Amino acid sequence: MVFQRIPVKYNPSILAATLVLMLICSAKVFSQDRIRYTTIREIGVYNKVEVSESSPSQVSIQGLEVTAQHLNPVKTNDLVTRILSRNGLTEFYAYEKSKREFFIRKRSRNGSKLSDQDYLLAGLNELYDTLQIDREGYDRLRAMILGSDELNEGQSYADFPIEASPFRLGVRSTNNFLIKLRNSSDKAITIRLEPILQLGNEIHRPFSQNELFSFNGGTPENHVVLNSVYWQTETKVPAGAEIQVVVAFPMIDPFQSEIMLYLADRKFVFNVNCAVNKIDVTEDFYEFSLYPRFQGGPISESNAYYLIPKEYSNHVFITNRSIFIAKGKIEDSVRIFAYYLDQDALFYGNLDIMGSTLLNFDKKHRKDAEFKLFRLNTKRTPQ
Repeated sequence: MVFQRIPVKYNPSILAATLVLMLICSAKVFSQDRIRYTTIREIGVYNKVEVSESSPSQVSIQGLEVTAQHLNPVKTNDLVTRILSRNGLTEFYAYEKSKREFFIRKRSRNGSKLSDQDYLLAGLNELYDTLQIDREGYDRLRAMILGSDELNEGQSYADFPIEASPFRLGVRSTNNFLIKLRNSSDKAITIRLEPILQLGNEIHRPFSQNELFSFNGGTPENHVVLNSVYWQTETKVPAGAEIQVVVAFPMIDPFQSEIMLYLADRKFVFNVNCAVNKIDVTEDFYEFSLYPRFQGGPISESNAYYLIPKEYSNHVFITNRSIFIAKGKIEDSVRIFAYYLDQDALFYGNLDIMGSTLLNFDKKHRKDAEFKLFRLNTKRTPQ
């Protein structure tokens, strides 16, 4: 059998038209991805601990009227924030960070290159100094960069100690009490509180100021808060004055029914209620592709961090280049803050996303979530 090779003649115009048609078709498929959603069932247990007011509500110790209040993590954060605001640390903060930035740059000139983590933290300082993010955003991003963000899953960020707080053990709050001492007499009174906490059959003494200072890196913020409000071995209450001090113990056991706080020779009793709620929720999440752009072109980041509003923390999730939005929230406009390290440059931007505007149910396709990024001035190696 003989095979004969028959030459085929190609028409250049037909070939070109075919290629154009193929490119148009491929581009259309690329930009109009099919709608994707994932059904997730969440099963777990949610524990909420509440501590009652003390019994008795007030006692008399050495001529002083004394009250004790348990401080949950949110109230502790509020107290720390008020103290730092009163002491003017907010105004000084930008100046102090700017000096630190100067020495980072000076070290770089001597040949030491910043690590990715140090570089991201340096840029984060600049974002805060230039008011691109607030203090809460700074603390949340810093936790992500340092690798502790995964510990926060399933819990409100408001429950976690803020970065400036000395009343924390990692991402957990110490067991804190606010003691108010009122002197109604016409003479100053000095008192030794000698606080002791009883949890079940365990006896705990409070942390010392030095211990709390060392636990959290001994920052200027820690020093200011502890010097302002933490208890001393002896406390002097001026005539006709009321002062308040904080006492911090090891973390609370949520399954103890009572906490007993001893001050001098008197006792305060706090009832503890731990509400246990089972979770069994099924929810649909639509998936979209994140498409960041810098000056019209895409970037390929090596590290990316996102701030999602706390009220959407259970309804919006970001993994790599995908964002998942719960079906019940696709009509909501959610502002997301993005922070990127791309090779040797830092970028940031805001993304306003509404899932419903990216979905076309008639044509059964979805659009990418595109957003613009801006470059930070911070450089790894100064010019």
